Amino acid sequence: MRSSLLILALACCPLPAFAQDDPQPATSTISVNVKVVAVDAVVRNPDGQLVLDLGKDAFTLKVDGKPTDIRYFNHDNDLPLTIGLMIDTSGSQRVYFDEEALNSETFLTNILTNPKDRALIACFDSRVDLLQKMTTHLNELHNALRRLDYLAPEVGPGATRLYDAIAELSKSVTGPEAGRRALIILTDGDDNGSQTALTDAIRQAQLAGVAVYSVLYTPDIIGGVQYPSAGSLRPSGINVMRGISKATGGRAFVVGTGTPIAEIFAEIGQDLRSQYRFGFTPLPSKPGKFHPIELRTGDKHQTIQARSGYITPE
Repeated sequence: MRSSLLILALACCPLPAFAQDDPQPATSTISVNVKVVAVDAVVRNPDGQLVLDLGKDAFTLKVDGKPTDIRYFNHDNDLPLTIGLMIDTSGSQRVYFDEEALNSETFLTNILTNPKDRALIACFDSRVDLLQKMTTHLNELHNALRRLDYLAPEVGPGATRLYDAIAELSKSVTGPEAGRRALIILTDGDDNGSQTALTDAIRQAQLAGVAVYSVLYTPDIIGGVQYPSAGSLRPSGINVMRGISKATGGRAFVVGTGTPIAEIFAEIGQDLRSQYRFGFTPLPSKPGKFHPIELRTGDKHQTIQARSGYITPE
């Protein structure tokens, strides 16, 4: 077996994240030198348990297939978090509002423990709306979640602008603040009506250094109560959200009777507080170019969860 390998996506370290080369005569190509690029990664053993005791020397890093020095290494479990909680409010998802709101409140209370932690709450269907702009105040976030039941239902089939929401909210959770960034999306994974393509939605999340965690809901009648199940999800929804999450360094979950949302939120919280952070100095590159990253540990039985590429900023 080969050493476990996952391609990673990266985010520029905040302030200064990158700098343009000295001014040159106008040409068709601008060379951009990113001074420091940061990588967040989670390591697991074969049983799926988090590996928390690795040092810098346990890792090797390649960028564009070439060995690259790790200039910065950190395993601080209390780096500030910036979270965007996104809730699908299309007609098929309204039945889950009460469960989503209750467990989201508990999750935010448990995860936002650093005074610098912050979050926003947004909903999306045929529109993308902020229920609560970025804040460090839990009471404001909780009040926004309680408004879910009062949202006016759409008339007719409407649209579900999932990809538009990812692209828009990725920009909203970026910024100069240090720390980790994540979008947590409660949805069935279906998109209908977005102006943004799936590839562009992933690209925006990668540019912002945002890990997407997908919490998939779909109806399934069990004992007279509606619960989601993996079998009732359309494969397109599962595959789409798994692809987005893998490309951005997050994870995808299916809510069900065997995997309740409370347990899923607990796993997401553990992920976000258990990441290794790496930094490296990349070579100058044309803006917008994608650079694959490879991170390995010396133990072939360990697996790494992280993003799938670094994009040179415009």
